[in-house]
Amino acid sequence: FADLGLSQWAIDTCRELRMERPTPVQSRCIPRILAGDDVLGIAQTGSGKTAAFALPILHRLAEDPYGFLVLDEADRVLDVGFEEELRVIFKCLPKSRQTLLFSATITDELRALLEISQNRSYFYEAYEGFKTVDSLEQKFIFIPKNVKDLYLFHILSNLEEKNIRSVIVFVSTCRNCHLLSLLLEELDQAAVALHSHKSQSLRLSALNRFKSGQVSILVATDVASRGLDIPTVDLVINYDVPRYARDYVHRVGRTARAGRGGLSISFVTQNDVDLIHEIEAIIGKQLTEYECEEKTVLEDITKVYKARRVAIMKMIDDGFEEKAQARKKQK
Repeated sequence: FADLGLSQWAIDTCRELRMERPTPVQSRCIPRILAGDDVLGIAQTGSGKTAAFALPILHRLAEDPYGFLVLDEADRVLDVGFEEELRVIFKCLPKSRQTLLFSATITDELRALLEISQNRSYFYEAYEGFKTVDSLEQKFIFIPKNVKDLYLFHILSNLEEKNIRSVIVFVSTCRNCHLLSLLLEELDQAAVALHSHKSQSLRLSALNRFKSGQVSILVATDVASRGLDIPTVDLVINYDVPRYARDYVHRVGRTARAGRGGLSISFVTQNDVDLIHEIEAIIGKQLTEYECEEKTVLEDITKVYKARRVAIMKMIDDGFEEKAQARKKQK
């Protein structure tokens, strides 16, 4: 890091954080950002993109407390769904500014933006398609849909013996996320939920409790599949298989980061077989079966089903459905 032009205090901080040498995206982008260039950086999940812009930003802010524009997860942010919000933001910003865009995937929108500013921006690309790291074990369990909760409870009940300290459980909808967190609470599993129906303060609170180790289980929608650097995630469970392969890659990319090992387990039902084959074709790997003793799993059937009924009643009592409907109307 000393060769990149960063201040000594930034170099010392990297050393304290055990960041001994920069990753390729950091070594290529940091000097250009420090030089004031606009930068578009494309590199895979877990490659160190956040530090590639955060370190030079902190260096520059220490000298002159004046802002840069940064769009992280730029492929998603530049999607048409955010067009109106971005227009409002850009109106408030000076035309003369430094702009940094970082993403794990290159899209048509990003390519078009690059062509417009070809002579004024630095483009770094280390994009090799949808890849998962070699240190990640990718497993699946083929099960009927109605026993997902049983298998989830079985896996979460045996984390200690597998030496797993933290888990993210991904689900497809806010409703499932809320219900599953109530179910785990009823089964005495310490879990927090993260989804878009929660306020920002509640999301941050849930995330901080998980990151600090107060709870070992985070139940989340794809709102948590990007942009979160939680170094100690040992296991990712796809309770629901995502519809798109890129979302699978982002989800499992929450573990096995920065050279560490990790494990992902996908619950595959009969309806998910085609999705899994599509994912395998795109990542160029086959998922292997996770060994689970069905007889042992089914021992808790009464306990789990009873807890699910209680969780459904709690969700009715807390008015989740009404709040969701009201939110839809607001949109």
